[in-house]
Amino acid sequence: MSALTLAIIAFFAMAGAAGCGALLARRMPPDLLGESSIKSLRAAMALVATMTGLILGLMVNSARSQYSEAEKDVQMYATTLMRTDIELTNFGGAACAVRSDLRGYIEALLAQTWPPLPGSSTGAGDARPATTVLLDLTRKLERLSPQNDIRKTLISLGHQLLEYRWRISDFTSDRAPATFIVAVICWLALIYGLLGVFAPRTPLVLFGYFGAIACISTAIFLVVEMDDPFSGQLRVPRAPISDVLTFMASQPCPLAADGGSAVPGRP
Repeated sequence: MSALTLAIIAFFAMAGAAGCGALLARRMPPDLLGESSIKSLRAAMALVATMTGLILGLMVNSARSQYSEAEKDVQMYATTLMRTDIELTNFGGAACAVRSDLRGYIEALLAQTWPPLPGSSTGAGDARPATTVLLDLTRKLERLSPQNDIRKTLISLGHQLLEYRWRISDFTSDRAPATFIVAVICWLALIYGLLGVFAPRTPLVLFGYFGAIACISTAIFLVVEMDDPFSGQLRVPRAPISDVLTFMASQPCPLAADGGSAVPGRP
């Protein structure tokens, strides 16, 4: 379920509960709406409201931390990809084919991790899963010859790419349990239902209620939206990864030992 859908459900659940509470108050005997009833329910609502506010705050903080962590991982991922390309260039013409495979992997990574850009006509790169492409790439890095310090560095960078790929893949899976969010929405609906029973029917109170309901619904939207950093309206930018492709296109592959020509980014 999308973040916007959950936010709309939360809004109407709280607004509907408040409206039901107001209608219920009209049908209740006046003695049930006395001062003692109000004091008792206020104590119960304060406890539920405190617990709900604490949990909602923790959810927002956790989602924000997760989003920041994913953003940092993408930056480190792009840095490792850039270092791998530079080391392949330094290795010489024997690594030109592997460098082309690296470019194909980056294209597959962009296509399979981020939604396509509006109006984009770029291909999806390798049709295989990006992780499979990366595994083939690391095997080719290990088979490079001669065995020198650059080859050892490339093998280490390949292992780092596998680690970051795993971490990015983990972020794309759903994390926020739907049952937990539904429970919070139910608690909020209960609070507004009880508030609707005792609230005065004035335009100012109605405006304040709907404003508060909209703010809480926005918080739920942010929690669910930031829970998946690679889709929706709030997503980690793909620019650091796509900038690596731009860099590779500007750097020609070294001439192969047989005297073949070099083509920028595509050996």
